[in-house]
Amino acid sequence: PITDTYTIVGTFCEPEVLVEGRRDTVQLLVHGATYTRGLWTDWTGDGFDERYSWVAAASKAGYPTLAIDRLGNGDSSHPDPILAVQYPVEVETIHQIILKLRAGTLPPPLAGRKFNKVVYVGHSYGSIIGNALATLYPSDPTSLILTGWSSTFITLIPTVLGTAIVLPASLTLPRYKSLPLGYLTISSLPGFRALFYSSPDTYNASLFTYDFANRGTITAGEAATLAFGVNTASAYTGSVLVATGQHDAIFCNVLGVNILLGGLLGTQSECGDPRTGYLGRSRGLFPRARVFEGVVVPDAGHCWQLHYS
Repeated sequence: PITDTYTIVGTFCEPEVLVEGRRDTVQLLVHGATYTRGLWTDWTGDGFDERYSWVAAASKAGYPTLAIDRLGNGDSSHPDPILAVQYPVEVETIHQIILKLRAGTLPPPLAGRKFNKVVYVGHSYGSIIGNALATLYPSDPTSLILTGWSSTFITLIPTVLGTAIVLPASLTLPRYKSLPLGYLTISSLPGFRALFYSSPDTYNASLFTYDFANRGTITAGEAATLAFGVNTASAYTGSVLVATGQHDAIFCNVLGVNILLGGLLGTQSECGDPRTGYLGRSRGLFPRARVFEGVVVPDAGHCWQLHYS
């Protein structure tokens, strides 16, 4: 077991409109691998419009948001990349954040602010953590919104890492030169595109270039512990919304053939019907969910939030 104290940095935003009943419901935004909390917030400040900002949409709908940098990412603590920054530790870290959100014991500006409901919003690796959170601590999230996710991905881990050509971040990008070798990053631009995006006509090329230039890290510990990432949340009774891009190459692609050969064959992954395809089959991980809904975002890849859709 690991016992330690870490700093988790986040951005809290109050909504710009007041909607009755939503002031005490917070959306906890948890990014995926090679991203930071900027996945939910950064795009409008870098010359792109608000369609790419989850926080902006939530604000207009009356929801407070807390977007965090997961352990080992962004401005949060960067402990040992093998022994500490791994899937089980991150689940426990976020569990503690949710307890504090409900108790009103987070530091300012949230000191004393108690939230009755916590909507957990994850993307990719963040969604995997959400599934585990609902399994181990079913009363933590009131609702789950899992983006860029399905229950099918385990067989793809070697393919994903190989396609991305994952190398030590300190040897790849100067801004990561102080990180231990176990902090990894994507070194291949074509691999980044194949994993996260759909066909070129479905996204802004300038945004893609910015996204790749500002890519973050994944640790060796995270990659090694992903095998524990599919769990049946048998005691969770809240609602679940799964939203995944139609051509998600990571979670709608069992063997990874379309990742490796898609450029040559002109094929793309297909998530299929949201009721009977990859998302529909994911319903089995939440047998007691009050509501389970799958949405396949058309003409979009893994990071569908960054597509025109």
